[in-house]
Amino acid sequence: MRALFIIDPQNDFIEEGSLPVPGGKAALDNIAGYLNGHERFYNNIFVTMDHHPLKHISFIENGGTWPEHCVAGTYGAEVNEPLKSKISSIMRSKMSNVAYCYKGTQVDKEEYSIFSLADGEPTNSAGKIIANTIKNSKITEIHICGLAGDVCVHDTLSDLLKLYPKLKYSVLIDGVGSLDGGEKLTALAQESNVQIIKF
Repeated sequence: MRALFIIDPQNDFIEEGSLPVPGGKAALDNIAGYLNGHERFYNNIFVTMDHHPLKHISFIENGGTWPEHCVAGTYGAEVNEPLKSKISSIMRSKMSNVAYCYKGTQVDKEEYSIFSLADGEPTNSAGKIIANTIKNSKITEIHICGLAGDVCVHDTLSDLLKLYPKLKYSVLIDGVGSLDGGEKLTALAQESNVQIIKF
């Protein structure tokens, strides 16, 4: 039983977006290509997405770290094509159970990971649902990819490792774009015995 996490595959994170990740577009196109033929490989596909209010605490103009990005209802917050079409196709065919999972929805809370653990437990409502799904579906293996490798992919994987240390994990590295060239995510994978897969 396997699950795939696709982290923040949104327009604002590709090269033309407001918060561009080097290699972001290529990584998302690679994921779309990978899913052609691998849809049935996964019981569940979780697509996490930043879904920020306009005055979100993470934005520079509001005292945060990042340029304004992924504001709910904007083009920048949408899933990038052709991955968007591929995910829609999988949902229509029901080859895998697909769920869009939103984070960063509260104006005063930053959430890099969909789980946003506190005291070892998810605090994000979507993260709580995912956690229950993983448990109830008897998932034994998790693959992860998306943007950005050193921020939201890293933190999501870190939380997963804390929640489910006995599961098997793999990073689909050709489907990852990073601000730091991949150093932070690779280091986490190596120290945690997470497999790095090229496809």
